[in-house]
Amino acid sequence: MIRIWMGLMLMFSVDAYAADSQTQNHGQEKLLAKTLYEACVNGDLDTARRLIDEVGIDTVIPGPGGVPALNVAALNGHVEIVGFLLGKGANPNRKRAILNAQTPLQDAKEKGYTQIIELLEKAGAH
Repeated sequence: MIRIWMGLMLMFSVDAYAADSQTQNHGQEKLLAKTLYEACVNGDLDTARRLIDEVGIDTVIPGPGGVPALNVAALNGHVEIVGFLLGKGANPNRKRAILNAQTPLQDAKEKGYTQIIELLEKAGAH
């Protein structure tokens, strides 16, 4: 009886540790996505480059509100970051989850950012 109880306790402990580890990883991923989002809002190419090249954050991870980094950079007119993200495989046709669910190209056209429009179209945006 004691062996069964100890076995169950060990099993629950391992499951709890794995769940806690996943929660921590998800929290860290959210923090990194938020930092990338902020870099794209502020035009901070160095931080965006470090997060993607050195830390390994994926360009598809959405930031706050479900807005991908490419959409944020396009919406804020940051040509260099848009070019960098496209070079790293960001999807030029991915819609943001909020604010009319527009693509980066639609955002750039609304703002009149011709250089960004050209970059996105060359990357296959429609």
